[in-house]
Amino acid sequence: MSKNILLFRLFAFLNCVFQIFGQISYDLPAGWAPDGNAQYDIGVDYATFYEKAPSGFIKSPSNINSLNPNPFGILAQTFIPKEYLGKQVRLTCFIKYSNVSSSMGLLLHVHSVNGGFDNTANKNSIINGSGDWAKFVSVVNVPEDTSLIGFGAILNDEGVVWLDKCNFEIVEPPDESVSFPFPKSEPNVVNNDFHNFLTYPISLDF
Repeated sequence: MSKNILLFRLFAFLNCVFQIFGQISYDLPAGWAPDGNAQYDIGVDYATFYEKAPSGFIKSPSNINSLNPNPFGILAQTFIPKEYLGKQVRLTCFIKYSNVSSSMGLLLHVHSVNGGFDNTANKNSIINGSGDWAKFVSVVNVPEDTSLIGFGAILNDEGVVWLDKCNFEIVEPPDESVSFPFPKSEPNVVNNDFHNFLTYPISLDF
């Protein structure tokens, strides 16, 4: 048997192993982290993605409702928005979802005195069920006192959500119809020790 045939068979075998065992990984790329109030499966998926592998995903375990009456899982990234202070920014991400029982959406959190959450799961009609890859957009103002911006995807209750190809851009000229952030009486973040955070978002396509 020739060397080329042996190499081909080895490649085919390794490819099969990858297809069976290597479709997902729980090692998130730099910048990304899991969050929420329940133990969701959160990682990267090499089989389901937008344009190129991998994507990030949130998946509920089968017993999620027995663990918490109102469970939610978050795949998010947080950074210091030095380039965006005093400006209006647009976050664009592509999201796919399957068998979502309650709701899911794009998450954007502005940490400032006038900050708060700008979630598609909250501001629009509830998104559930299943849907193929689609573009989700959130536009917010970033006050000068903003300390951090957090963004990502959120899944409430059961289902699977995939997140991919995120992008931040400054909106010029600003959209005057955008009134977010909404007034708050106190800052969302009172700890000013942010030396562990990056000053820009990274790994936006996982």
